[in-house]
Amino acid sequence: SSILSAAGASLGNAGLSQAVWDFGQHSVHDACERCHASGRVTCNPCIGSGRVHCYRCHGAGTTTETRWVSNHNGHGRHQTYQQSCYGCGGSGRISCNHCAGSGKVSCSDCEGHGFFTEVMTVTVQAEPHVNIITRSTLSPDALS
Repeated sequence: SSILSAAGASLGNAGLSQAVWDFGQHSVHDACERCHASGRVTCNPCIGSGRVHCYRCHGAGTTTETRWVSNHNGHGRHQTYQQSCYGCGGSGRISCNHCAGSGKVSCSDCEGHGFFTEVMTVTVQAEPHVNIITRSTLSPDALS
């Protein structure tokens, strides 16, 4: 018991974790799951095709026009006709303005980086541990 009381001050720190080495701050990168670390995702308006319906012909490829036609007597009438759409060249589709025709846009989750950066402080912690083994040929009464 007198041996244990002599070590009492040291044993008071047992069980308290203390920093023994400080490695400082380090960046840790985690890949963005939404864009699979590419920084780009499928454009919603064009569903990744890079092309959308033409806003002039609504995807038909032609527009209906009306013009005034008069004969040599001065009599006239309105004539309706269809022509190839000048907005899309008759294809019915134009380049998507949202993604500039690429079919991909910047990932909003990671802001186009493809990963998230976390700054961590790295330290080594140690917990003191004292193990006293007493070996004596004396009786326990003699040790007190």
